[in-house]
Amino acid sequence: MKFLRWFLSICPTDPQVVPRRAFWVMTVFVLFIFFGARGTPATIVMGFLVVCATMAFLDGLGRTLLHNLPENSTVPWRPVLHVGLAACLGWQLLGWLAMRPADVASMQVLGSTLAIIAVVILAQSAMSDRSGVVLPRLIAMIFWVGALSALLSLALHVHDLWTQGSLTLPRLLTTRLLPIGRATHEIGSAAGFAVSLLAGLLLWQSMGARLRMLASGAIVILIASIALTQSRGVMLAMVVAFFGMWLIPRLRAPGSRALGAVALAALGFALPMLLILFEDVLKQAICTDRAVLCRDSLRLDIWARSVVLVLGDPLFGLGPSARLDGPHTFHPHNAMIGSVVFFGIPILLPILVLLGGAVSAAARSVQQLGGRFALSCLFFAVVSLATDRSNIFGDLNTHFLYLWLPVGLAFSLEGARSAKPPEA
Repeated sequence: MKFLRWFLSICPTDPQVVPRRAFWVMTVFVLFIFFGARGTPATIVMGFLVVCATMAFLDGLGRTLLHNLPENSTVPWRPVLHVGLAACLGWQLLGWLAMRPADVASMQVLGSTLAIIAVVILAQSAMSDRSGVVLPRLIAMIFWVGALSALLSLALHVHDLWTQGSLTLPRLLTTRLLPIGRATHEIGSAAGFAVSLLAGLLLWQSMGARLRMLASGAIVILIASIALTQSRGVMLAMVVAFFGMWLIPRLRAPGSRALGAVALAALGFALPMLLILFEDVLKQAICTDRAVLCRDSLRLDIWARSVVLVLGDPLFGLGPSARLDGPHTFHPHNAMIGSVVFFGIPILLPILVLLGGAVSAAARSVQQLGGRFALSCLFFAVVSLATDRSNIFGDLNTHFLYLWLPVGLAFSLEGARSAKPPEA
């Protein structure tokens, strides 16, 4: 208790300091995602996130224990979130301890998982803001930073084609755009731009006339960038996100919204898998060649080879360094299959609980800006994860923006709502 009193004495007395600090830490994080050098180690940024999140957590914990005021805590007590993240981290640690020889990649993923927990804590710290200013600024920052990254990526793309002497409209439309930033593939970059696009669309109506004109141009740039990456999974995920954000707010009861959102998320995850199952039939009906958007996805072959790997160690998995044998690709291209391959079947339980709980919490609070942003990103995430991301814990990349940041926001929505002071 003496230590807690001492710690509280050096903590900021203004409860608004922690949300503002969380915003600036998240700004550094988002800048790193959109402008960080591709493929470079992220150890320093991960450590920075963990240290800042630990300080925010301890500040909220000290205030809660000393003053018995849960609303002052920067981290609302959400057992589902905390137990789910602890289970994911604990199971990965058990798998690493059981693995012989030890897998170095597993230690790296453990570090990434700590960074995930840090991002969740920082997201909830931002939601502890009483003024209602920090969250809109956070969403706006994601929009404008992503739009600037898209603009620079388009400019470099055009410049590259020009220097090659092949800057023609057909060439521009058929050459895949690989944007700048942390993502090492067109799909990951497009997913980051999708989060920025969702953020911009949510804020557009609340903007002034002049800012709205500028935002409209930024939205067009983001749409063009996503289209030029030719990522069909991202495009489909955007369609599902738009449909979900049209449908769920029209359900009146919070329970109905939660149930409807979870059902739509499950269908959204299944949709791209069903389309791939009937890929040949669809291509015969609408495609004239196997190029650009009609190129072969190869997912069925990849998934079949991935399922065989599960038999190697269904309990703890083969570790995140496991690679597929054969042509086309080296990873499973599906978040659930990849999680089982890398970490074993049991890790699916906390993952599904976290996703289901986050979607439900966001849907219940969809009238709030935070709820709308979190739910739209989560709808996007479940569709995108069905075909493109294999390891949702590893690497500091765009999936932190469209998956783990919304999870942190979603689970803090009810806590933030209950923390509002009563009206006089």
